[in-house]
Amino acid sequence: MGYSSDGLAHLGAVPGKPNQFILAGFNGHGMPLIYLAAKGIAAMVRDNVSYEESGMPRIFKTTQERLDSDEDVMAEKKPVVDDQKPVVDDEKLATDYEKLAMDDEKVPDKEDL
Repeated sequence: MGYSSDGLAHLGAVPGKPNQFILAGFNGHGMPLIYLAAKGIAAMVRDNVSYEESGMPRIFKTTQERLDSDEDVMAEKKPVVDDQKPVVDDEKLATDYEKLAMDDEKVPDKEDL
């Protein structure tokens, strides 16, 4: 299993590394996310679309700020939620995934991979 320090997957271009992409750190929750995330990465690689155009949820975008962060929810055993308020905007996340699943023009078909 791959873990990330902030408890969120890393998707997209690797900052400072041209033509390198990451699809990792699902913290044991990759099965329901990996297929659509991989379609988004494939669109970035094959069609040269930006992360924002790929349809992947913005919360998972790999940034230098996330990579440099001292936060470590896994080591500190911090919950990813605070006072029962999700850190992730579930409504936006669901909308992003629905958009990715429905927008066949921006992501390659499974057969094309």
